Amino acid sequence: MKMKWHWAIVYLVGFFFLLVFFPSNHKPHSRIEEDGSIVQGDSLVRVGDFEQAVEVYAKVLRKDPENLEARDKKEQAEKIMALTADLIREGNAAARKNHLDEALGLFESAKELAPHTPNESYQKLMGVLEARQIKEFYGNMLELDAKWEQVKEELKKGGTLSSKKISESIAAMHPLAQKYYTGNKRLPNKPATPEGIRLYEEYQEMEEHYHTEFIIYRIIPEIDVETFEEDVDKYVENVKMNIQVFGLDYQPEQGKLNYKELFYIRHPELKGYQ
Repeated sequence: MKMKWHWAIVYLVGFFFLLVFFPSNHKPHSRIEEDGSIVQGDSLVRVGDFEQAVEVYAKVLRKDPENLEARDKKEQAEKIMALTADLIREGNAAARKNHLDEALGLFESAKELAPHTPNESYQKLMGVLEARQIKEFYGNMLELDAKWEQVKEELKKGGTLSSKKISESIAAMHPLAQKYYTGNKRLPNKPATPEGIRLYEEYQEMEEHYHTEFIIYRIIPEIDVETFEEDVDKYVENVKMNIQVFGLDYQPEQGKLNYKELFYIRHPELKGYQ
């Protein structure tokens, strides 16, 4: 978000909340204590509903045109509404230029400033960004799987785990695996937009298959259970060890044992392996 917006928001909100929490005494007995009162308007401000607050302050002024406190607060609420509209307008302009991250920052600032202000563009952009995040995640997954299939193909054609070529092929998976692991942790458990839900459902079954195989061969660690191996050489050795243990094209025995238990049951001599 541009600095001009940052300081405008800080000034307006700060000044307005001073008015709300430390009301002025322009006129004796100016705070009308009933429905449609300044007190009600202040409550609406505290939850960010400036449009309704303006209506309440205007109602006070219709009853008491000389009420300077209501006038001040109405003017400040209108300024915040205008600033919110400007943020949304600039966000729309950024979105049209495909500057989606900038647009998101502007829309989020508008939402934080006035959460009750409708903004259909924000919802549409959230759908675009969520879809982009999901597509990037699954694209990375397919790229990682292609590298893994290359390793398996090289081994099936006679390559050995001790060969430099196999080590280099496994090492080439490391940055993609790290990206996939990080993306998996960031991916929302339940997409919030229709486009995100559609893509998630489209890819989910395929992702479950790849994800299981990646864990079995230690291409990635178990999410939220183990940390990702940063050291490339150790990463390569971990993958090689699991290829040795499980062979190629291993099909998991779902519902019986978790993969780590299965590993040690089949190879108790490797109990110290982590």
